[in-house]
Amino acid sequence: MKFLKTTILAMFGFSICASAQTVQEKVDAKVDAATAAYEAALAKVEAAKRKVFVADSLIMAGEEAIEVNKELISTLNEQRKELLNENKSERKALNKEVKSKDKDIKKQATAQLKDLDKSEKNALKDIDKQIANATKAMSKGEANIAKGKGQIKAAEAALDAALDKYEAVAEKYESVTGNKAASIDNDDQGDSKKDKKKDKKKDKKKSKKDRDEDEDEEDDED
Repeated sequence: MKFLKTTILAMFGFSICASAQTVQEKVDAKVDAATAAYEAALAKVEAAKRKVFVADSLIMAGEEAIEVNKELISTLNEQRKELLNENKSERKALNKEVKSKDKDIKKQATAQLKDLDKSEKNALKDIDKQIANATKAMSKGEANIAKGKGQIKAAEAALDAALDKYEAVAEKYESVTGNKAASIDNDDQGDSKKDKKKDKKKDKKKSKKDRDEDEDEEDDED
């Protein structure tokens, strides 16, 4: 009889331990599932942010390349103009000396003219090469802008969706695990959008102001 009681108690105790273990396993499984979902959602947010950053970078780099090389081309054209003007004056003086009756002066002027032509040809060739390279850089910049603009909308939409998903998953993660979810810093993107909108508004106001001033000037002229 005593053996039977001991056996029953042992079985009851084992049943309690098994039940407790099952409950803990369920808790652990929920924690693992919540943690895995949280980490996956966080990774998607970071991946989406990188895509937005890449698209923004392409646009910014393209705009900068166009601005820099446009200014460079303008400078190179000014250099060409100055070079031709300077050489024109020098060539005019040398042509007069070439017609001189003094053989030495004529010989020296002829040689100088030849050097001048050669020097001018090389200088113009170098300027043309730089202009060609700058033009290619501008074309590449335009391509980067087009590529960036083609990616930015989809990237921003994907980021918004990833952030919404993350908020829901993070809330569950905190509830299940008791841990604090990472704070997603997305202020840079928001500020960037706000700045772009402000710039557009400023451009519109400036454009309207310029048109009004032009109309006023036309009225004054009349």
